[in-house]
Amino acid sequence: MSLRRHLLESCDLHTVLDCPGGTFQGAGVKTVVLFFEKGRPTRKVWYYQLEPGRNLGKTNPLNDADLSDFIDRQKDFAATAKSWSVDVSAIDTATYDLSVKNPHGGETVTHRSPQEIIEEIAALDAECAEVLENIRGLSCDSVFTQRGPGWEEKKLGDVATLQRGFDLLTQDRVSGEYPLVSSSGISDTHHKSAVRGPGVVTGRSGSIGNVFFIEDDFWPLNTVLYVKDFHGYVPRFVFHLLNHFDLKMFATGSGVPTLNRNFVHDELVMVPTSVAKQKRSQTISTPCPPKPNAWRASTSGSGRRWRR
Repeated sequence: MSLRRHLLESCDLHTVLDCPGGTFQGAGVKTVVLFFEKGRPTRKVWYYQLEPGRNLGKTNPLNDADLSDFIDRQKDFAATAKSWSVDVSAIDTATYDLSVKNPHGGETVTHRSPQEIIEEIAALDAECAEVLENIRGLSCDSVFTQRGPGWEEKKLGDVATLQRGFDLLTQDRVSGEYPLVSSSGISDTHHKSAVRGPGVVTGRSGSIGNVFFIEDDFWPLNTVLYVKDFHGYVPRFVFHLLNHFDLKMFATGSGVPTLNRNFVHDELVMVPTSVAKQKRSQTISTPCPPKPNAWRASTSGSGRRWRR
């Protein structure tokens, strides 16, 4: 909130460009681009919802033609069905919320053609078949107890450094787009995140043993441990590696059991030396998406929801 307030008071935030998911490679969620000039405070913010009319991705990126209408409209900050202005006096000073909220109605839903859906299903089937072939005859235990060339023994703390989550009182929580992760999984949402995704979380106090993979930015509560440093290892591989352990055996305390991360850090594990081996190993036990305990954000007309 303080950052948004500083931005509005010390800079002229004149434009917010709302981009669809897939605009930037690696960011599956929607992204906004802020245009501002330092030196004078904001008087009015002009919003523009970019709708290229197709699904964006690595093979179908944003192009100059997609931005032509935005560039034309920005010259005079025109008001249209997908662009509008908000006076700074109308922004709630309690939160300084700059979220994109089109006053002309909900977002336009772009429906894919039946052929596109069929092709995606066929691609997923092919991916599943390839993964199943790779892991045929293998088990999760055999993967994480590998020995020989291409594998090395390390302390778990040198593969994934665990850190206690953050305090956040119930009265301080503000509903938003980021998941709040407790020892039993995603329990609520918050208007800001504390950790960049993707991330791996496990219960620290109360419910111990569950391991969760969080796709996007999130807020880990103080009842969990999250992986603060992956030390260059693939996050989803670390997720499966932690799932391989019986983390309950590291719990201490006779009343409310608590997971001692120092004990976990000293545990010796076998890990592949190459990223390719990590990616192959992470398919064990979960050969076809969606992955268990992997939480993703989905956007619908009623807002942001979280699903496994």
